[in-house]
Amino acid sequence: SYLKILHEQSIPNKVILCKSSRNEAALVKAAEFTKAYVSGENTCVFVCERFECKLPITTKADFQNELNSKD
Repeated sequence: SYLKILHEQSIPNKVILCKSSRNEAALVKAAEFTKAYVSGENTCVFVCERFECKLPITTKADFQNELNSKD
């Protein structure tokens, strides 16, 4: 899973937000900027740093590569 990949990395000061149709309203209320983040039917990951988010990542391999590029 994406969370398993994330937990295997050592990334200090990370914040994880998971958005689904079940928690969308509560998440948008807590973090209004997530309102624009739409993943559609598939899981989608946004990697953000320094107040800027990159384009959505839709595969576990691309997610792993993005996290590895942070080393």
